[in-house]
Amino acid sequence: MKKIIPVVCMFLCLLMLFTSCQSTTTLTDSDNLMIDVKADDNSTYNFVNGETTNPTSYNSYINAAGDFSFKMLASLYQSNRNLAFSPSALHSQLALLLNASGGDNQTEIKNLVGKNISVDALNQCSGYFLSRINALNDEENKYYVDINNNLIFNDTKAVSTNFLLKNADFYNQGVFKIDYENEHSVNKVNGYLKERTSQKAPDMVSSLTGDINTYSTVYMKDKWLCGYTNENITAKTFKGIDGNVQANFMESTEYYISGGNCTGFIKSFKNTPCKFIALLPNENTSAYQLAKSLDSEEYNKILNSMNVFKTCKASLPQFSVNETVDFKKALAKNNVDIMFTPEADFSNLSYNATAQASSIVQNIDIDITQGGICTTKVNKSGSKEITPEYTVTLSRPFIFIIADNESNLPISMGIISNI
Repeated sequence: MKKIIPVVCMFLCLLMLFTSCQSTTTLTDSDNLMIDVKADDNSTYNFVNGETTNPTSYNSYINAAGDFSFKMLASLYQSNRNLAFSPSALHSQLALLLNASGGDNQTEIKNLVGKNISVDALNQCSGYFLSRINALNDEENKYYVDINNNLIFNDTKAVSTNFLLKNADFYNQGVFKIDYENEHSVNKVNGYLKERTSQKAPDMVSSLTGDINTYSTVYMKDKWLCGYTNENITAKTFKGIDGNVQANFMESTEYYISGGNCTGFIKSFKNTPCKFIALLPNENTSAYQLAKSLDSEEYNKILNSMNVFKTCKASLPQFSVNETVDFKKALAKNNVDIMFTPEADFSNLSYNATAQASSIVQNIDIDITQGGICTTKVNKSGSKEITPEYTVTLSRPFIFIIADNESNLPISMGIISNI
């Protein structure tokens, strides 16, 4: 009997230790399907691996991802509110799910993210684009573009090793499997997303249903290449959809752009490979009408109108948007809805051909101040010693884009209707 007691005590201690490791507040390594899955450096097209040229289909990818961005902008916009989202995060999530899909489900997704590009080319181009953005981050010095994509699978659904390898090679998304029925499941996912964003993310998950739920958080931090002093800040009226308000406008001389139904300007960030683009609709055009008129071709025409000798007096209001977006309805508007039904073909995900995606949700935080994005440090004025020929004052609803310098692809974008 004396020998049994120590054994029982040891068993209870081990049980308590095991239970304590099963967190009820965040996702853990035991939930993480990617924990032991490594990328194959020989098969990936990765910026970090020293690639000196873009993938062969990169121009086609840029055009497809650009068209996708503006389709989603027009589909998501509601006229009485501000909008912000990351088309790059959403595009890469759908491209990864394309690797799991089959049949009409695959056709719907592919028609939206890259109709005329092979799945292999989409993978290569997505891998190059995402790895380039990530490689030029420097979190130690507090500048970064953080695109945090996550797939949360129900533990009743098998996930193939091939799918996980595709993710490791090209997308580097978080892939987790948990028991949707567990009372702590929602809390764990919310806790993980808060952890990844230094507690900035709100509770994005209210319930977990179906087989696949995806959640993204997108944050950026950087200074302006040419910032503003307090002398560059002027109070002006912003004519918002909900009425006129006084706002702090940041004034500087920037590169002027124009075309189609808008004028605008480009302003660079200091450290990340990104730029801020403002598009102001012409007087008789709404921000929504401008969004509907844009595609990749028209967007690039506007950007190509930039000339180093053509500048404007730019007035940019300080603004903040913290938006949680559910893309389900907007995707349905663009003929992607089979994936949200129990009959969705995800035959490349596992031996079981059906799996229902229940949500694609994203939280994005944009805070444009005189110091840059998500920062308050004041830099020296960036006004150039050139007399500006034009004036662009963002005193009414406008489109903003934070774009990758190399491809011009929108990383984040939105419409500011009210300040």
